[in-house]
Amino acid sequence: MNIYLTGTDHRETLLDLQHRLNLLGHKVITPYDVVEEGWTENQNLVARLQAVLGTEQLVTTPPTQGSWGPGADREVKVAREANIPVIPIASLLPATN
Repeated sequence: MNIYLTGTDHRETLLDLQHRLNLLGHKVITPYDVVEEGWTENQNLVARLQAVLGTEQLVTTPPTQGSWGPGADREVKVAREANIPVIPIASLLPATN
């Protein structure tokens, strides 16, 4: 499945989860795959939202301290508005907290 993975700003966590999902046969992209150094915040947001719209499913990590960051919040909102399923990572990797 073509998945966009978001929810945490901790790059190493997303890369680890991306690797684990790829091993299960999923094609996974993260915000770090689509943003560019030196881009404005708006350019990065546009790239992230375009990536979300190009996937079949958005997978989220657990919110940190009760919420995601503003970028992940927007990604989830856009996915839901576009009828792209939004599911927690634990649904695909049950041992993930």
